[in-house]
Amino acid sequence: MDVEERLARLELENRRLKTGFAGIGIWAVLVFVVLQLIPPRVYDQLNVNELQVVDKKGQILAKMGSAKGHGIISTYGRTGKITTTLGVTQKGTGIITTFNSRGRRVVSLTSSREGEGIISAFNAKRKMVAQLGVGRGGRGRLLAYNSKGKVTVGKGSTKKGEGVISSFNRDENRVASLMVRSDGSGGVVTHASNGQRVVLLHATNNRHGKVSIYNFLGKEVVSLGVNSENGHGEIDTNSYKGKKVVHLGTMRGGHGSLVTFNSRGNVMVGLGSTEKDLGAVDTYNQKGNRVASLMARPDDSGGVAINNSEGKKLVFLRSYNNWQGKVSV
Repeated sequence: MDVEERLARLELENRRLKTGFAGIGIWAVLVFVVLQLIPPRVYDQLNVNELQVVDKKGQILAKMGSAKGHGIISTYGRTGKITTTLGVTQKGTGIITTFNSRGRRVVSLTSSREGEGIISAFNAKRKMVAQLGVGRGGRGRLLAYNSKGKVTVGKGSTKKGEGVISSFNRDENRVASLMVRSDGSGGVVTHASNGQRVVLLHATNNRHGKVSIYNFLGKEVVSLGVNSENGHGEIDTNSYKGKKVVHLGTMRGGHGSLVTFNSRGNVMVGLGSTEKDLGAVDTYNQKGNRVASLMARPDDSGGVAINNSEGKKLVFLRSYNNWQGKVSV
């Protein structure tokens, strides 16, 4: 075979090769067009143990899987630390948690045992420091905690829908409260270390201030306030059962008075002044009738009156300015 025949044969093979490549290209174009015309396949169900989303470097950005038998979705930051989780608590309630740059929990959104919403904030030591949620009876509340996870301050509402702010000691017993009372007036309460009420500062219905002190039985034993009839100040001391025994106040005419009572609440002794600014001491029987009086008379002389059990005057002993005495029966 000479050179010309070899060249002719090589040229023929080259033509065949070009024709083959052209055919393959045409088929490739046809297959591509056909694949574009075929609608994408939709899977009704995809079962996987864990689904991860990664970046170009293979670092995990998001993850969807299971934890302790519950579903969970997690997102991650550039440092690879977890930033947010959406999952289920051990009690079967939903929870959303956010984390700081160190991967420590800072805020969680979940529900209470009663199925009501709660938002909790945590410090760097993973201790809960604040909680905003729903308390008993469907009332809103805001709680603050110390570094040991103990409640220190609580803000919420009463059963009647009125506001209250309370502070707590180390044992989580309420020791002071700022609130609205049942009559619509404001009140400040201080409590003993066991949470029992001991002092109440409040306003009465007639817009007067009052201070009440309570004993270990919860009975009011001392009260400092304003007389509702004449607007004068008064102080009452009570027995351990809450019965009034001493009253220190001001009479209608602006005169001072001191009254003692028996265990039944009846007046026993009254010390005060008359309308003419004269001193007087009265004693009473169990029926509340005045039976004896020691007084100063208008002529600046003294007098003693003795009454019967019904309060009617029987004997009157008095003195005169001329140093003479008289007994009237």
